[in-house]
Amino acid sequence: MKVKRVLKDRYMMIFLLGVFMLTTAVLPAAAESDTTTIAGIVEKINPDENTIEIKTERIWNGESWTGVSVTFVTKEYITGTVPDKRIFDLILKGDPVQATFTGNEDILVDWLCIGAVSAGGSTGKYLSYAVGDPKYVISPFFNNFKINYDTFADCSDCSGMVCDSNYADLEVSQGWNEKNYAYDYTITTGERHVFTSPEGCESEFSVTFVSGEASAAKCTSYPASGDNVPKSVFILEVVQKGTVFDMKPTPQITPTEQTTVPTPLPTQSPGLMALTALFGIFAAVILTAKYKK
Repeated sequence: MKVKRVLKDRYMMIFLLGVFMLTTAVLPAAAESDTTTIAGIVEKINPDENTIEIKTERIWNGESWTGVSVTFVTKEYITGTVPDKRIFDLILKGDPVQATFTGNEDILVDWLCIGAVSAGGSTGKYLSYAVGDPKYVISPFFNNFKINYDTFADCSDCSGMVCDSNYADLEVSQGWNEKNYAYDYTITTGERHVFTSPEGCESEFSVTFVSGEASAAKCTSYPASGDNVPKSVFILEVVQKGTVFDMKPTPQITPTEQTTVPTPLPTQSPGLMALTALFGIFAAVILTAKYKK
């Protein structure tokens, strides 16, 4: 009886240990997988509210676009805040787009990346531009431009599992098979860099680094905690050759207040004042003596 109880306790410990290991293995990926990528049509654009509404047509299941009916999306029309206001200079109502969001679609989601499809409907193969985090881009860009990036963590400015980042390594490729051209570049926040195409190609790839974050795990001295996922924002555009150029960020100059020091009034020399007074007394004495005569 005692042996059976010992075995039962041992099996229970093994079971609990297995559950613990499975839970800890799944938790770190939870925040990253808490996103949904849809293909659809832009229905409403509201710059005042900083939001865009998209009508969902398809959902990305990790391998291909699938119908909305077999997914967990509860709403056909999804409204969310945009990654950067500059998207309003590019996007139009009726544009076919591919977009990734996080949050509750019944209320207001957070669009992590929105890319406009150049042709072939919302599930078309090529994008003309995208605003947001490139790691959520599904399709390549027009002329088969593709981008990967890696941010550098500012270990002096971290919160939870996320640190600010002011620099990013970009890897851009363009072309097909044996004619595939690769480019590398380190970009800083606020900078725009244009990846030029080989001779004969009329398209170039413009990348603007708006803001960046990096994993705190890159900082060995930082006690990382929490499950935040780093998010960065880029503006990615396929542009006509020779129409857009590199741009460095403008240095921020802090204005200083000028203080005016009042100029002191000139003062007379004490010796001159005494001499003037003496001359006055002497003149008065002469006039008095003359009057008495």
